[in-house]
Amino acid sequence: MSHAQMDHEFVFTGPGTLAGRYLRHFWQPICESSRLKAGKAMPIRVMSENFTLYRGTGGKAYLLGALCPHRKTLLSMGTVHGETIQCRYHGWRFDGSGQCLEQPAETKPFCHKVRIAEYPTEEYLGLVFAFLGNGPPPPLPRWPEIERGKFVRPSIEKLPCNYFQSAENIMDDVHVHFSHANAPGLSASRRAGIPKVAAEKTPYGLIQHLELGEVVEHNYFIMPNICYLAVRDYGHAAGEPIQHLFFYV
Repeated sequence: MSHAQMDHEFVFTGPGTLAGRYLRHFWQPICESSRLKAGKAMPIRVMSENFTLYRGTGGKAYLLGALCPHRKTLLSMGTVHGETIQCRYHGWRFDGSGQCLEQPAETKPFCHKVRIAEYPTEEYLGLVFAFLGNGPPPPLPRWPEIERGKFVRPSIEKLPCNYFQSAENIMDDVHVHFSHANAPGLSASRRAGIPKVAAEKTPYGLIQHLELGEVVEHNYFIMPNICYLAVRDYGHAAGEPIQHLFFYV
């Protein structure tokens, strides 16, 4: 397989691509819950596709297609009324299922014929998750280790690279000694040298074990784009573990 073919197979995740279709079979985090205020809408771009995310006044998050089907206006510019959103241009109103409910300027409304795409959402660990695939979604995976741990807050960071590059990078701890020698937030012991690395395949991906002095780290890479990282530094804080959960979207 050529590098160009690999790019298309693994890297590009837009609608209709092989990786894009695959990733859409899994729940993906798309927004920090705290950013989505009740009664507000916002545009969201995930895997080269645009959407409208809004929170009803009752608190539930909804994800619809990006555009009003009437004149292709960005629906995220509209106003939220209860659990519905109304287009700013001509007032077409849609519920959380994407069904058109109102066409104020039409003398003979045909709302029952108009429906836009809707995607299931769930909120967990301070994040809004969406299922962007076809058919009914699987249960949203739960992370009791994170729930019980010293989980502070979620964050979504935009990195200037493809998801595959970043997911691949997290499993390469050897580079930390060279690339992050002066990085804040990393203990000096983690940057002190090149760790001993071992890995084993699992039914869900792989586990990577790293040892560097008194630091022991286990990386659980869970297909297709999740990494659960557990670090224990036996030389500091009585060996209290540090936990991180990454989704590369």
